[in-house]
Amino acid sequence: MAVGNEAPDITCDVYVAFIMPDGTLLCICAAGLVTDITPYATGIPLPEDFAFGPGLVFQIPIPVGVPAGSYQFAAALSTPGGLNIVGDISMVSFAISEQ
Repeated sequence: MAVGNEAPDITCDVYVAFIMPDGTLLCICAAGLVTDITPYATGIPLPEDFAFGPGLVFQIPIPVGVPAGSYQFAAALSTPGGLNIVGDISMVSFAISEQ
């Protein structure tokens, strides 16, 4: 994943989530995986000309018993305290096969 800010300094909330094969959204937050839309981090400053990536953001082992199917991982930035998305939602698809 990659993120950058060519605009003036901003502060953002960060959202990251898995989209399960049945469409269920699981947000990653301090409490773990939750079905509520919950930020992963809040109040993150992005200075002007900030750039990261592309690079590894998460590496998560897949536990035995996770259902096979097509999944998505999504990440987005928003204005603090709201769901006003800043920039594009970054998504990657992956599949888990029968174990």
